[in-house]
Amino acid sequence: TLDKFAGEVTAKLVGNASAEAPAGAVSAIDHNDVPPDEHVILERTDRNATHVWEEKAPVSVARGAHATVALNGMLYAIGGGTSGSNPFASVEKYDPVSNQWTNVASLSEPRHHATATVFGGKIYAIGGGGNYLSTVEAYDPSSNTWESKAALPYGVRQAASVTLGDRVYLIGGETSTNTSTNKTLEYDPVSNVWTEKAAMNHSRYGLRAAVLNGKIYAVGGREGSTFMNYVEEYDPATNIWTVRPSL
Repeated sequence: TLDKFAGEVTAKLVGNASAEAPAGAVSAIDHNDVPPDEHVILERTDRNATHVWEEKAPVSVARGAHATVALNGMLYAIGGGTSGSNPFASVEKYDPVSNQWTNVASLSEPRHHATATVFGGKIYAIGGGGNYLSTVEAYDPSSNTWESKAALPYGVRQAASVTLGDRVYLIGGETSTNTSTNKTLEYDPVSNVWTEKAAMNHSRYGLRAAVLNGKIYAVGGREGSTFMNYVEEYDPATNIWTVRPSL
């Protein structure tokens, strides 16, 4: 990439000599050298990265439609199943240091297509199937136990959930076969109460959600056989969903 540098600097670099960079130029220095005054340092941090996927230890039981979260340096695979009529209650924990999966306490009831999020050092498993579940349970890794929490006002699976601030949000989902909802629910873990908030502009299930800069983004999803490219942004401060550019 020497062609990207100013000519005078390139000549010095090729000659492996020190140079005083002209104004506005980019200089390359050894990793251990002290940078010149009034320079901004941009350091490459992926020097040891391979950018290659590496296969890790498999889960003990093949499963799909499960929920996955990270907590305290561990990954958790929660529920799921091998078919719609065979949901799992089992939960496995993965230690990336030892590259091992370990079974932990099972869910109180089997569920696939549930959604899960982390709040206050606990994992919340929400809704799912076999049937359309309204139940919610929280896992405490310190005691290896699941505890029932306030139920949803309706059964739902294939919803999305996120944690933002001191609240948990449940977004969209499938409430009966091929029928979706645009509802948004907010959960207060302290009072153990679900509250309905503003609905999305588009009903959908199988969507994904993420938090960015204090707002929630709902991305994609489907309604029956129709797959969607919609993107919406929720601001909890105003309780408003705003349509953003589609995928």
